[in-house]
Amino acid sequence: MADARDTFAEELSTLNNGLRESSRDLYLATLLMPEPVRALASVLFAYHVDLSNISRLVSEPMAGAIRLQWWADVMNGERAGEAQAHPLARTVLALLEKHELSSHVLAEKAQAHEFDLFAEPMENRAMLEGYFGETRSVLFQLLCTALAGQPTNDTADAAGHAGVSTGIVASLFDFERRRQMRQTIVPQDMLRAAGMDDDRYFAAEPADLALVFEAYCDLAWEHHEKAAAAIANLPKELRGIFALCALTPTYLSARQAQNGAVVDLQPLSQLRTQWLLYRQKL
Repeated sequence: MADARDTFAEELSTLNNGLRESSRDLYLATLLMPEPVRALASVLFAYHVDLSNISRLVSEPMAGAIRLQWWADVMNGERAGEAQAHPLARTVLALLEKHELSSHVLAEKAQAHEFDLFAEPMENRAMLEGYFGETRSVLFQLLCTALAGQPTNDTADAAGHAGVSTGIVASLFDFERRRQMRQTIVPQDMLRAAGMDDDRYFAAEPADLALVFEAYCDLAWEHHEKAAAAIANLPKELRGIFALCALTPTYLSARQAQNGAVVDLQPLSQLRTQWLLYRQKL
């Protein structure tokens, strides 16, 4: 039994180190999570990073789709032997079981990431919100449920809006790669409101996208403000789950200060990130 615990601790440490290297913001946010769900947050974020990176690592979309389907199968309770041989899958499933959480929503998350692979349009704002709901809000909701039990309207509101706002921010780090893939993460109705169709959007010079960025960031601000209001209504012990939201205003302000230049966002310095996260906790 002690050997099993030691192995699990080593695997969790390895996943934490990987998260720190691949997404410092997510890693630092986990350090401020309530202690009972800190390990769960680490593996959920590691799972998120793994799925998000698939589209960057594959040369053909179908190869990525096969990988995502593997994850969906694992989270639906299939491929048990393969899952137990995979450190991340094994750790995610173990912690979900410990906290008595269903893994099916993580299967749905894997399937939702198929959008990342193909040059399909984001039809409208509702589709964008649904995408971030399935790929990001679900993580906040699982952590709330693990800590507090059954979901409530307040936790659902906080998780939903936090997922959209932090999701939009995350997409700003990867904006040009999506454009090069001819993928419109910006909703079609938002492009039309800015006087653009897909062809103009993909061929546009940086200065021509100022209205697109303004509308896209305004949507993030809207969801951030709703998330902040919902988080304020939560018990104090739940608020730390949403530590990542403390970075959203700074990132959106930085994006808007670029005056439409199509330059992907760069991570904040570690010192500034730690300060913003710590200040949120005060």
